Amino acid sequence: MSLLKLKPSAHLRSGRPLLPSRIGAPIFPRHSHSAVHAVPPFVTFNRSRLVAGALILAAGSALAVSQSNSDSSTSTLPPPAVDSSDPLSALTPHILMSATSHLGKLSVADLCRQYIVYLASSQSSLVSSGPWILKQLEWTRDNVPVVGSVVWGIFTITMEGTFYKVFVGGASVPECAPIVEKYLDQGIGCLLNYSAEASVDGSATAKCGLLDSHITEACAALRAAAKLGVPSASTSEDFTSAPYTIKPTLLAIKLTGLISEPALLARASTALVGSSAYQRGTLIPSSFLFPQSPSLSDEDHEILAKLHDGLKRICAEARDGGVRLFVDAEQSWFQPAIDRIVDLLSEEFNVVNSENAASAPAIPVIHNTYQAYLRTTPPTMAASAARADALGYSFGAKLVRGAYVESERIKHTASGADGKCCVWDNKAETDACYDELSVLLEKRVAHDIVEGKPVTPGTGAFFASHNGTSFKKVLAAFRDDGLAKNVDGGLDIDDRVRGRISFAQLLGMSDNLSMTLTDILAPSTRPSASGEPQIPIVVKWVPYATVDQALPYLIRRANESQAILQSDPTSGRGGAVGERRAIGRELRSRMGLSF
Repeated sequence: MSLLKLKPSAHLRSGRPLLPSRIGAPIFPRHSHSAVHAVPPFVTFNRSRLVAGALILAAGSALAVSQSNSDSSTSTLPPPAVDSSDPLSALTPHILMSATSHLGKLSVADLCRQYIVYLASSQSSLVSSGPWILKQLEWTRDNVPVVGSVVWGIFTITMEGTFYKVFVGGASVPECAPIVEKYLDQGIGCLLNYSAEASVDGSATAKCGLLDSHITEACAALRAAAKLGVPSASTSEDFTSAPYTIKPTLLAIKLTGLISEPALLARASTALVGSSAYQRGTLIPSSFLFPQSPSLSDEDHEILAKLHDGLKRICAEARDGGVRLFVDAEQSWFQPAIDRIVDLLSEEFNVVNSENAASAPAIPVIHNTYQAYLRTTPPTMAASAARADALGYSFGAKLVRGAYVESERIKHTASGADGKCCVWDNKAETDACYDELSVLLEKRVAHDIVEGKPVTPGTGAFFASHNGTSFKKVLAAFRDDGLAKNVDGGLDIDDRVRGRISFAQLLGMSDNLSMTLTDILAPSTRPSASGEPQIPIVVKWVPYATVDQALPYLIRRANESQAILQSDPTSGRGGAVGERRAIGRELRSRMGLSF
């Protein structure tokens, strides 16, 4: 079944067509793209962590008690009735918001640390000022002798003891091994992401070029990830080293993190959407990367070719190691170029061959990311899926709501462009788009499995969200299609689905959702077809980078994810305030306090 044959709902038909009638139909609005980014200089600053740890513990305990009065307030609205015999009822918003069993697994120090982080995250003015604060601190560090270094050192120690510990897995893939093993013991996989980002204000300080060290880091990370969470070579050498055996750990990369001038991708996007082939809506040949255009110089084409070659090295490591690779979505002015590059990589590395034909149909290694808050995403995803169907390779998709909504709206307003912004007007429209696309992906996966034809391309779907309601709809669809059934209070997923779908949340966020999903989707007691451990369906997104490298990511993530940090009664997400209150209650319970 092609994705093109599925009809959209009336909600999405009211805008641009959800699914284009021909491959390569124009899917992006015609507007100019420009951005300037750079990777700022960083100075490593190491200090003792004992003092920071003691401060976290003492401050967290004090805050837990001081906030007890406000923490005791709860809603008096009666919850809706649920079917207690349905395991998916655990994802009902009011039930999910009250789930706190995950807190019992944390130490008092970790609880205090998270309390402080969520207390700070609930202050919207502080979160919004994060990029400006970071730039001032960087300037002070680089321009004020002695005092600047001291101030920066205090700041990094504070961040390392709080936000870094909560939201980042470590400085490298090997350093993430303990957290990967911890989650695997709970039936949860990990998607590792190298989170060294450009400066939060997008300033450019470097000449355009390929960051070879980041390409090398990604290749090394893939080799290390292939060994995490699998039997040791002494007990199962074939599983550890065999090509295309799907591993439980995944990896994500960010294309703007691989070049020193991310604006190159904006120029490439401009060249692409302005090309005659793109305008005619025809399938752009694979024989060239980007069309000739005044937007791209000869040097730009050379760097883009080097980027493509570097990405092919990364994809080859992913394919050979059996590590599913995800390319992050970015701002709309970068995205057409990213989509073009990932389509070409998928065509080469998601092709069905003798090595991956054992899984019928084949499981894709390369996955692109689609942001549901963009109006253009439904036809974009449909066009990429149709291209895969036409050229005979597997289609991999990671579906997210999106992380750049504020910057998209700011840029649209500043540009003075006519018409609506490229993002949906409100969250309800984004939720509807996400749910529409998730069901379309579910139908592709289900059709692939039911058909079960050997040596055929398949579909991989990675659902990334903190919204339990969306996941409930997807799991219900799998159950309706006969690929899941109620067993002993849980949902038994057909083993053929494993490795093809994932439900993911960010490290340090929505642990109640992650654990609830794990409880519902208890790993099958049956061995897999290869006799090896089952691939987890629930996944945690685990960033890794040094403290200095991760600071722009932490600031950007907090600023762009304010919606996640807010309570949403329709999805079961308590937000920063809800998390803090739950942690406060857990701390008081451990202290034997009755209020």
